[in-house]
Amino acid sequence: MENKLKELRKRIDAIDDEILKLLNERMEVVQEV
Repeated sequence: MENKLKELRKRIDAIDDEILKLLNERMEVVQEV
């Protein structure tokens, strides 16, 4: 159980990184419009 939680946290962190990257990209594109 403990391991599964760690695994999920790692995935959530990775997803958060992706979201932040995409949001930054989105803001750059919005500024160009």
